[in-house]
Amino acid sequence: MNGALDLTRQRYTENGAVPPPLAGSVVESGTLQLSTSWEIDFFGKNAAAIRRRWARPAPPKPTWRRRAWCLHPM
Repeated sequence: MNGALDLTRQRYTENGAVPPPLAGSVVESGTLQLSTSWEIDFFGKNAAAIRRRWARPAPPKPTWRRRAWCLHPM
């Protein structure tokens, strides 16, 4: 998602080619733009990346010492 904001203040000349309602006045204007994008995964190009992103990490495999400790009676 992207966004942009543009604010402008302009003062019109009193003696120029501007008609009387605007001559000598100050006009403020603003523009706000928001844009988003998305992609349809027709052929599974991103499917593997999505699965990796949401997959749970595998638990660590026990080492020999941990296995021996689990099997050894106390």
